[in-house]
Amino acid sequence: MNTDRGTGLHTVAPAVCTLCGGALTLQLAGLTDAGSGDSFDIHQCRECGLGCTVPQPPDIAPYYGDDYYGNRHGITDRYCTWRRQRFVKAVTASAPPGRLLDIGCGDGSFLRAMAAQGWDCTGVEVGAIPEGDQGGIRVVGTLAQAAEGGTYDCVTAWHSLEHFADLREPAALLPELVRPGGSVVVAVPDAEGRQALRFGPRWLHRDVPRHLFHFGERSLRRFFRLAGLEVQRSWHTEYEYDLAGYVQGILDGWFRERQVFFRLLTGRPVGTGVAGRLLHLGLGGLLLAVCAPLPLLDAAGRRGGTLVLAGRRPS
Repeated sequence: MNTDRGTGLHTVAPAVCTLCGGALTLQLAGLTDAGSGDSFDIHQCRECGLGCTVPQPPDIAPYYGDDYYGNRHGITDRYCTWRRQRFVKAVTASAPPGRLLDIGCGDGSFLRAMAAQGWDCTGVEVGAIPEGDQGGIRVVGTLAQAAEGGTYDCVTAWHSLEHFADLREPAALLPELVRPGGSVVVAVPDAEGRQALRFGPRWLHRDVPRHLFHFGERSLRRFFRLAGLEVQRSWHTEYEYDLAGYVQGILDGWFRERQVFFRLLTGRPVGTGVAGRLLHLGLGGLLLAVCAPLPLLDAAGRRGGTLVLAGRRPS
């Protein structure tokens, strides 16, 4: 296995499932990255349902670009941070604020909000903000560096687990990162949810090749077991993520240029002109209203666009 610059990204796709060793079979072929135009497939494990992006690029960095980390949540950033704080509070309410680690902390907005509530915050991020002390939070580049700082009372991973090239790395390190009795909260796109099945290869949150793995509830629970964690609670939506998935999935069925509405909302460049942008924004606004109930209905049936699992390390 060829490893790229110590980030854990490797050039060889696994021959069997990383989580359970099951056989992989082709699930979806010819998924196109909206930015580069490159094509990828998704292979799925017959046993646990985990999906794997094939091939894994030898250098993943160009697929992120300079615009990926900034303004990641667009106009919903404050709402997203508030909701994630509530997830953490739901599993740590009986304990005072302690040490928090956020894996894939992006621009650090969630960590700064938690620090304002009294948490001692550390983030792991390979490309967003410089390492060191950043406005009251500490940022390191790898999980191994985070482990050097001792254990944490709570570890979060908001839409970051699917970016690891080898899931055995976080599964092996989580027992070293979480104190006995400590909590873990993980959010991933639900590749077995209703909108993923409805939109197939054009589902916004497949996001190949940046998403190297594609989870459903079966495979995420398998990851928790591999990491020695007990699942405590589950949620089945991050509402604005799921609503964007519906709106963009419909628009991508109508237009050749993909993800225009989503990229406009999050401040990323698009190729279409002014008239095209106004058209996408107008239609997208209408679809937001039409599709508004759908993520809630999916979540009620435990088949939402996002899966959030909370667990604990046994004492």
